[in-house]
Amino acid sequence: MTAELEQKETKPAFPGQTTREHDNFITLTIDRDDFDAVCTFASERLEFLSKSVRAKNFDFETQADKLDRVWGAAPYPEDVIEFDIPVEVLAKQGSNKSQAGVYYTKAKWMKNARALAVHCHGKKNENVKGKCVHVDLLFKTPWIQKQPKKNRPNWLPKNTRPDCDNLSKQMLDVLEKVGLLKDDARAFDLHLRKVWCDEEGVRIRIYDFKE
Repeated sequence: MTAELEQKETKPAFPGQTTREHDNFITLTIDRDDFDAVCTFASERLEFLSKSVRAKNFDFETQADKLDRVWGAAPYPEDVIEFDIPVEVLAKQGSNKSQAGVYYTKAKWMKNARALAVHCHGKKNENVKGKCVHVDLLFKTPWIQKQPKKNRPNWLPKNTRPDCDNLSKQMLDVLEKVGLLKDDARAFDLHLRKVWCDEEGVRIRIYDFKE
């Protein structure tokens, strides 16, 4: 069964052009002599649109897409513990003092550990034996207020305090206490990254070493 689409005449955009617009598509017919002119017009139009997109810094990738490219794909998707925690990780460091001059006491560390642990429950994967594991941690820090929003990319490497190793101490202790790691000493390969982005928290990936 076929149905005739309603057609209506439209105003030609080029000499010698006839156009019929359907409900679902447009058919364009032009003379051979005008073909070069149409191609030139189309090329100029595409170049103009391309420059406009670059000038306005349009970004069709989402924040998650950008971080996924930094994060990379899991080598063994079926045997991986991987999840995000939307809670800032406080660093365990000897001075107990951050770059901003804020002192982190043991009570603050313990409170932060409890908040992190809540998001770790139910993430266990029985396929991950945990005898010898890779651990990847991506620490996400929100942009500082003094940086204008129009100048912010989707993410940037963070090269300020706290240190990656101090951040990892807190996170590994939490993973061990909730049972995702039998012992943090079994993490023979530790991949740490910290970035500025639009959200805070940490992304975690744990998988077994395979020969």
